[in-house]
Amino acid sequence: MRIILIIFMFLSSAVRCISQELQVYSPSKKEKLSTEAYEVFRTNKFLDFKDKDSLIENIEGSVYKKTNLNTFFQNKKDWGKIQKEDTASYAKKANAKYAYKDNMMIETYLEFGSYNVRKEIKTVYNPKSFVLLYEKKYFVGENYNRTESIVNEYDNQNRVVRITKRTEYSKKENNEESTTIIKYENETATIASKNGTIICKLISNRNLSKTSAKKESLIALPFNYIKYMEECYLEENVECKVKYPRVEGNELKLISNLIYKKLNKNTPNVLYRIDNGGLPFQTYIFSIRDEKEDYFLDHLIINVKDQELISKQIVGIESDGEMQEDASYIAKSFIINEDLTISIFEIRFSKIYKKLNEGYKITSDGKIISSKSKSENKAEANSWSGKYNFKRTNKDELVTSFLIDLKSLDDITIVYIGDGEKAESYKNLKAESIAEDKIKIVFNKKYDELGIIYIQKNGKQYTISGEPISNINPGNDEYPLKKMN
Repeated sequence: MRIILIIFMFLSSAVRCISQELQVYSPSKKEKLSTEAYEVFRTNKFLDFKDKDSLIENIEGSVYKKTNLNTFFQNKKDWGKIQKEDTASYAKKANAKYAYKDNMMIETYLEFGSYNVRKEIKTVYNPKSFVLLYEKKYFVGENYNRTESIVNEYDNQNRVVRITKRTEYSKKENNEESTTIIKYENETATIASKNGTIICKLISNRNLSKTSAKKESLIALPFNYIKYMEECYLEENVECKVKYPRVEGNELKLISNLIYKKLNKNTPNVLYRIDNGGLPFQTYIFSIRDEKEDYFLDHLIINVKDQELISKQIVGIESDGEMQEDASYIAKSFIINEDLTISIFEIRFSKIYKKLNEGYKITSDGKIISSKSKSENKAEANSWSGKYNFKRTNKDELVTSFLIDLKSLDDITIVYIGDGEKAESYKNLKAESIAEDKIKIVFNKKYDELGIIYIQKNGKQYTISGEPISNINPGNDEYPLKKMN
């Protein structure tokens, strides 16, 4: 009895080992989606790949696979021949029979397999020899087993838009059916099935004229900064580099030096050049850490001509680090439209919340002006009018104060006292609007950054900031500003 038990245990262990070694591989849903994409392009005779250099497959918002189409086929395709192919020129099989009905070609033949299996295969082609139906009936001996079929539907360009797969048995309750839907837009095919959705982007870098090659380094409009972040922030891929080409080389060095000298001593995260339609200046966009409040990332547009800065505008702002507890701001993003107007949006949780009553336009001479009407601009300018007062002491009990008489954005008087020194008076000053709710006033150019203040409003509340303010008590970059009327 013991011997029988030992033998049984040994056999059970051996069976388990064999079953583990013979486990059947089950592809993931992503692998199935990639296979379905291949089937779509194969059904289209791979004509989607004509003059394309790479295929990028995106699943669930990230790149799943990149394919070099230049090495995809073992033998070079004759695309002209494939495009001209019809049922008359189609290469016929020697063992098949052919019939023609209603401009369709019907191909039938038999295949034989092991264990007395016979397959009756029928393929129906449209006039351009694209497969409309592929049907395979299985018989074991004389007994019918099942029918497997694929039905393809095409658009007017002979691109498959629906694939229906069926397996039919004698017992209808065992039948199976699945559908794949394909949508085409420009160089993108979106393929959806029960396994999910895969987005296939086809990229071409060839057959570029000198003009188009030059435009490759420009970003086409419209440019949506939020969309760019969603597509390319987490992963820089081939598609991103093609769609959003960066400024590099000597041009990057020249513009970065210009930014350093004229705008900000920090280094831009990345620099892009916008296609402004051939205007006689260059338009750049970039993100850069704010010099005064380094937990902010500013998004700027600048226009440059002959290596000289001709205009600039902050069009977005976001937090980029640990903010002070009392810091308040509205996160903003932007869209540069095809007509060179710039729309500004409030952002919440990295999504567009609402369009703001703020916007700009790049003019043909390179200026960046408000896109509001004259009456709106006048009302906005008037909203700043009034007298403002600020006074604060430092740890040594020395007083810094600003008395600001703002008649208009072009007529400002400031009385300034710094660290208890003698009062200084400045007249006929002008304010620069750097955002819908923020202005910049340079009251003494000789002081460099110590001669600049910023006023920001939030409803009826105002704050003052700048180097003269942050130097009062280091660590406090802004303070409330009292508007007296």
